[in-house]
Amino acid sequence: MEEVTAARRHGVEVFLLDDHGMDGAEPAVQERVRGAVADELAAVADGSVTVRVLPPGRAAMVSVLVSGDVVCGDTVRRAEFGPDGHRRKGPVGSSA
Repeated sequence: MEEVTAARRHGVEVFLLDDHGMDGAEPAVQERVRGAVADELAAVADGSVTVRVLPPGRAAMVSVLVSGDVVCGDTVRRAEFGPDGHRRKGPVGSSA
């Protein structure tokens, strides 16, 4: 993913964790998630980003945690994407 390389080149630490929750996802869903993750990475100027594909069967399929993004003014922010590839609304972190 070019966005990962670009973020790392600008000093953002990027961690990618794959617990295989996307292995059976339709190609359109995978593309939707990749696009959303790319958007998250493009919005970060410093700090770290952890992208985790969660284990199969979770309510959220992918989580993105951004830490220390001083430019955006956020200390920590998190986004979750469901099995349809869309951002989940409501409280995050309830993906068990």
